[in-house]
Amino acid sequence: MSAQTLAVIDIGSNTSRVTVFRMNGDGHCEAVADSRVSLQLLRGLASEGQAEAEATASLLSALKDFKVVAEGAEADRTVVLATYSLRGYPRAKELVRQIKQVVGLEAQIVDGRRETELGFFGAVYGLDVEDGMLIDLGGGSVELGQFRQRSLVRSWSLPLGALLLNDQFLSHDPPSKPEIDALEEHVEDTLRDAGIRPSQGQGRLIATGGTVRNLAKLDELDRRYCIPQVHGYVLTRRRLKGLARRLGEMERERLAEIPGLNSDRKDSIVAGALALHAILRRFKADEVQVSGQGLREGFALSTRLTRLPSARSVRKVAIEALARRFATWEARAALRRAGLATALQAIVDGEAGEELQECLLHAASIVDIGKSIDYVGRFQHTASILLASDLAGFSHRQIAILAGVIGEADKRKFDWRAYRPLLSADDEVSLKRTGLILALADEVEKRLPPDRAVPVAYHNARRATIGLYLPTPYGGRLATLAAKFTQVFDWELRFEEERGAMGVLRESQYPGKLFIVEGIDGSGKSTQLDLMYKWLISQGYLVVFTEWNSSPIVKGTTRRGKRRRMLTPVSFSLIHAADFASRLYMQVIPALQSGAIVLADRYVYTAFARDGARGLDRAWLHKLYAFAVEPTVAFYFDVPLDEAVARILEGRPSLKFYEAGLDLGLSRIPAESFRLFQGLIKNEYDHLASEFGMVRIDATLPLIAQQRLVRQIVRPYLDGAVRIENTGIQNALKEHALRGRYLDEVRLGDRGVE
Repeated sequence: MSAQTLAVIDIGSNTSRVTVFRMNGDGHCEAVADSRVSLQLLRGLASEGQAEAEATASLLSALKDFKVVAEGAEADRTVVLATYSLRGYPRAKELVRQIKQVVGLEAQIVDGRRETELGFFGAVYGLDVEDGMLIDLGGGSVELGQFRQRSLVRSWSLPLGALLLNDQFLSHDPPSKPEIDALEEHVEDTLRDAGIRPSQGQGRLIATGGTVRNLAKLDELDRRYCIPQVHGYVLTRRRLKGLARRLGEMERERLAEIPGLNSDRKDSIVAGALALHAILRRFKADEVQVSGQGLREGFALSTRLTRLPSARSVRKVAIEALARRFATWEARAALRRAGLATALQAIVDGEAGEELQECLLHAASIVDIGKSIDYVGRFQHTASILLASDLAGFSHRQIAILAGVIGEADKRKFDWRAYRPLLSADDEVSLKRTGLILALADEVEKRLPPDRAVPVAYHNARRATIGLYLPTPYGGRLATLAAKFTQVFDWELRFEEERGAMGVLRESQYPGKLFIVEGIDGSGKSTQLDLMYKWLISQGYLVVFTEWNSSPIVKGTTRRGKRRRMLTPVSFSLIHAADFASRLYMQVIPALQSGAIVLADRYVYTAFARDGARGLDRAWLHKLYAFAVEPTVAFYFDVPLDEAVARILEGRPSLKFYEAGLDLGLSRIPAESFRLFQGLIKNEYDHLASEFGMVRIDATLPLIAQQRLVRQIVRPYLDGAVRIENTGIQNALKEHALRGRYLDEVRLGDRGVE
């Protein structure tokens, strides 16, 4: 889906805004222009005569200006949303007609449920939260949305907005204690009368809205907080209570002078703080996490997404979007650096948790952006950019870890204490270890020629030795880092200038077993591997599954390259090599070291066959994948070309560009090009099966007969493989810190085929 520029105008009860978003195909929305004005329509439209006419005129004038902003940003579409400010306005339909006639824009009056849905979509998208309650505190109403697994399950819209409550209860300046007590009691009574129970606030409370964000900013300034962004900030109920008390003791004109407080919030900030505190008290919550996004972002996202993706996916998209803003960022270098860094971490630092692993992946992918400011200080600049960026999906702690890992990779000394309370002394050692890995990966990557993939040649756990291929002798900072690496991790690094001739894969020295399946499309190999997986599980073995082109490191790059048809045979090969290296060191080798059985749906032979069919040199391909472990058994499912092609074409209405081999110019007709391309791949497979001693299986045999043959061949190799007790495969995988497709989706084995 191509990029789109969308302008969203929000006619609020207190403040009206426009934000112009650039929408990418992956769902990421980037604000490129905005404007805001405080109209306090809740007051103006509630009046009659001159005051109402002035409020209407002010709104029309603001909308004209917003339209100019949208046009200046070259918006493809402009949407106007009106919420509580117009929902209860008696002449709302007439005002909507005026907006159409005078401004030329169609205004939509959004009901309470739709407002909650959009607010939820915008507020929760960029936060790492699964279950909880959304609090969208506006000027006229508050929208509450209970959500489970990032999906909205129930919503409420209540007349508890900050400006509305101020006008109803806080008549004195500053407000009196009886007024404050009455306001809080009214909020609690309204929540109770709406049937909102304290138990419905289980999970994390998320709050959004201009008043909420302003309260968070004030608290950040008061604490001298280390991250300037309010998105993701955690505001405690205790500090909120103190903030409400201090603000409530000041006259409104003095409020406007407080650093960080928007002047147009002076009439609503106290009531908003009191209302939010009362809601937190109702849910018996000690804290609330603030979202920097809301209704406008939610509407923009809803044009591209039908449901919220996982927070991990959001983080990946956010990092990629940030990287694309900088001309100094190189995708190839990022892939190689990230692949090497994560491979080294998987080998030497088994204590690194998932949070640290993911942060190293992102840090290695993004570290080049600092070069856009200055090469020498690129690490420091990158950390500063990350701290200043509104990264969706990341908690403030994760951002601090990213900055810490990059800071530790720099030559300058990193002080974790500057990031308290997000980081503690317990994080210091892990940050130093991870930063060292990043620094080493960066130094190695810059020495690699353009056609070289991740250069891990081998590693020997018993001898604690890792071999890296480099084209030239090393020294200087790389030598210093290598020595420090050995000192910190007690693993020796060995560098080799040349790979030398390679005709075979390196022999496995691990207790686990590696069974792989190969064959052209339509050979039935995946079905057979799935049956083998079920059988092994039913026999009590610990099994990990991995498949071709599934590493998160390269999925987005591959998808974009295919969509834009930018991939050459060499770039295609290097991307797949980076993917394979990541999976080998993150999934396959840890599993083999633990004695597990690894089932691979396609292995290096897929690269040899497909890339060979695309004309790449076989010897070069063998060198590229020389780090791969030789499988215990490699099955080649041999099927006649015409039968395989018929199976594929019968089940697929259309063929993709690269899948059909259309990039090779074999034929302009996709089906014919596919048949010719698969024929070339089959010729390569026939050659590979003999060269590497693959076990040929006649894929024309009945499915059951093929599976029986596979099991007969596999059985002798199962001796010594890890078996699990009655704790279940999922618990066993987690216990051994293993990864694979079936970690989250486990099916019991099929005992019907023996």
